[in-house]
Amino acid sequence: MSRRMHEALIMVLVALMPGVLWAQTPPPAAPEEIVESSTPPAEPAAPLPPETALPAIGLLVKVELSSGDSLRGTLVAADATVIVLELPGAGRISLQRNTVVSVKEDKRAKAGDDGQIYRRDPNRTRYLYGPSAIGLDAGEGYVSQKEMLFTAAAYGVTDNVTVLAGTVIPVLFAGEFMGIVALKLTHTLIEDTLHVAVGSEVFIAGFADVGALGFVFGSATYGNDERHFTLTVGKPFQMDADSRELGPAILTASGTYRLTYRLAAVTENWLVLPDEDGDILYFNGLAARFIWDDWALDLGGIFVTDFEAPIPWLDITYNW
Repeated sequence: MSRRMHEALIMVLVALMPGVLWAQTPPPAAPEEIVESSTPPAEPAAPLPPETALPAIGLLVKVELSSGDSLRGTLVAADATVIVLELPGAGRISLQRNTVVSVKEDKRAKAGDDGQIYRRDPNRTRYLYGPSAIGLDAGEGYVSQKEMLFTAAAYGVTDNVTVLAGTVIPVLFAGEFMGIVALKLTHTLIEDTLHVAVGSEVFIAGFADVGALGFVFGSATYGNDERHFTLTVGKPFQMDADSRELGPAILTASGTYRLTYRLAAVTENWLVLPDEDGDILYFNGLAARFIWDDWALDLGGIFVTDFEAPIPWLDITYNW
């Protein structure tokens, strides 16, 4: 890898992981004027009609009640008047159908080894930055905000094809451009055990004379959505109007371990093998992942070659 490509790689990675962010405290908000609403209260939702088809018996479902409450459990039985759920830790419960608004398969939930129902890790397809070999489901997606600067959106085109696009928004406001596009193809060899993937990511920086910088990769993930480990081998490349260049191999070892319903530990470790100049780059990251129904927050630090202190890492993700 040439000195030019080596410096470009550092520039892109550091741009995605800035160490210091400045903030300005906003002025206190003026007291809000209290205005009585003339809007009548919303009417309760209509109960589920008896003829409505339900998910298959044995699936995890989310049941919305006319009271506004919701329940998650395994659908055990149903007829025209009663719906029976198996609730974790509470046994079976019978619900009168006229109190139920909707019953839908809960694809976001999984039954854990302890019998509890967990929200699937919404960020199971990636670690701090690098990917796992697990793909998004068809129609599933997310918007991620890294370090309050780098914004990316990903979408599951099919269960095996995931696409991603992103940019650094402050650079756009400065009249320049920095973008990223990515494609990941995944395949599950053994359900909840072994997954493989190939893909590529490409960075384009309009303000730097590096053309397109990116890498191709292959990954293997062992484990399920809540506990998995991934080995990835990649090859960086740099292209512009005058040259094409390949760099030395990139190796990553990453893992996620679900600790509780709301918390997981995440680690991601990169090693860029020596080039002809003998330069070595490494990145070692560790973060806590906080999980909610639609949101996830990664909070931790990353150790980088030639940096004395870890770089704080913050990633906020909205999932659908």
